[in-house]
Amino acid sequence: MGGYPGGVRQWCAIAVVLAWLGCGDDGATSGPGSGGSGASGGATTGTGGHGGSGTGTGTGTGTGGAGTGMGGGGAGDPCLGRLLCDDFEGHPSGVAPGAPWTTVTSNTGTVAVDETRAFSGVRSVKVTTDGTNGFTRALLANSGAPVFPLPGNVMHGRMMFYMDQAANDGVHWTHVEGRGPLPGQNGVTALYRYGGQHQQRLMANYETSGLSTDCWHHSQTTIPTGAWACMEWMFDGPNDRMRFWIDGTEITDLDVMGSGMGCIGNDLSGQWPAPDFEEIRVGWESYQNDAPREAWIDDVIVDDEPIGCP
Repeated sequence: MGGYPGGVRQWCAIAVVLAWLGCGDDGATSGPGSGGSGASGGATTGTGGHGGSGTGTGTGTGTGGAGTGMGGGGAGDPCLGRLLCDDFEGHPSGVAPGAPWTTVTSNTGTVAVDETRAFSGVRSVKVTTDGTNGFTRALLANSGAPVFPLPGNVMHGRMMFYMDQAANDGVHWTHVEGRGPLPGQNGVTALYRYGGQHQQRLMANYETSGLSTDCWHHSQTTIPTGAWACMEWMFDGPNDRMRFWIDGTEITDLDVMGSGMGCIGNDLSGQWPAPDFEEIRVGWESYQNDAPREAWIDDVIVDDEPIGCP
């Protein structure tokens, strides 16, 4: 330890004092993207992943404390490296969220950042329909870079979703939709959807504009109500496949590959060819007369890799 008076013992004493004062990596850190490293017990905050505005905190004691939360730092950060990640904490309350989102509404459907309830933090997005029309739409949408075009045309998505009551029996609804142009069909848009219809049971739906399809695949599982649910989906373009999970458990009777149970229109001979995905929509859309509905969305992630629940 040449160059330090007093040799090894005095240098060790200095190091102990510095560590006690909180020097080095133990202090608080902040930054965009991953929100810091959460090193050695320091608190970390951040501003979400690619295209997102998430915030979160991470704490630890001793060395190697890990951060948690959407946009938080440290190991296990759910936003780290994701194409889109947003917990809506960075958006002003009472209005529709801004970039990277747009809203798609019709017939009195509304979309706004809300503080009534949240899965994480204090804010989520509330979608509302008033039941006065047979078709009502209140959707949050993302399209274009950096999410689309998706590597390999495979979409993994996750959102926390809350609603008190599902639609009336017989009302077809959608809460997740991936859309884009259908290869080999000029001017045709194809839609991969998850929602439901009969007795609050979930359903996969395939529809096209420019061709007559509107196909279905029913599940025995009902939509969760009265509590936050983690909803995950995979839209696999190369294999014309759809998969869906609730709270980490796959709903296997919503797994569709190539075709479902039936179609109203048959322009594609009952097949469900995937589009080149260029947009994701989440929220609430219904197609028959229904009572007023409201739902909340939080902690949305879209990526080309599996995500998992918080």
